[in-house]
Amino acid sequence: MRAVASLIVPHTAMPEAKEFALKAIALDETVANAHTALAFVLHYCEWDWSGAERAYRSALELNPGAAWGRINFA
Repeated sequence: MRAVASLIVPHTAMPEAKEFALKAIALDETVANAHTALAFVLHYCEWDWSGAERAYRSALELNPGAAWGRINFA
């Protein structure tokens, strides 16, 4: 994510990241990385713990070996 790499400020990047994650899920809800991206925004930016947990669990159900999802969910 550009915000994590400090290329743009988080308050600008995170709403955009959430929008793109939701669009990706709408296009294909079987893409684990889209759920992980949504979970990341909910977790670290919006502090929506239950929403983030649901999104992480969805991502890991779709791809149990997803390292990024496991690391952030842990």
